[in-house]
Amino acid sequence: IAAGALCACLELAARRELSARSEWYTELFENAKGVSAPEPPCRLRSFGRLTTLCSGQGCKSNKADEIHGSLLAIGELFRNAEEFMSGHIDETFELVLRFKDNRNSTVRRTVIELLPRLAKMRQSLDSKGDRHFSNSVDHLIRVLRQGTDRPVAFVALGQLALVEPRHVKPHLKAITQQIRDSTNPRSS
Repeated sequence: IAAGALCACLELAARRELSARSEWYTELFENAKGVSAPEPPCRLRSFGRLTTLCSGQGCKSNKADEIHGSLLAIGELFRNAEEFMSGHIDETFELVLRFKDNRNSTVRRTVIELLPRLAKMRQSLDSKGDRHFSNSVDHLIRVLRQGTDRPVAFVALGQLALVEPRHVKPHLKAITQQIRDSTNPRSS
């Protein structure tokens, strides 16, 4: 519900003039990262506070709900503010991957769901994000081997393969083995 509300707010923000939009996006991104953004001008104050899913320290927090809210906010920024986020892709990739092994399953699942979206934007900018693609594929295969979040990891891996097949191709043997293992009732 909160991500949907944020999405609606970002759609409204997209109709604003560029300078106001940029300030809103910056404030939301800084809050999600856990960096205090400067106090917004009066005209942004009420709307800016409504759009912040992540309270407190954002991604610098130890609280799973704050981290999850921050990741959702980042996801909505990628969905609704692509041009703004394209300037923050490497920083965002590293921030998201930092939570891939979080002890909270909701946070881990959100990371898995964000990886294809980040990879798609990275690939559309240039192909220098090889390290991020490799880290993403390696992580998803590890999730498949662990058996946790398999359905989400399979979907994300398929989406990554559509974005950048050359990074998935070297792992086809391991992926097909995981498909066999997941369809074999004795291995589950």
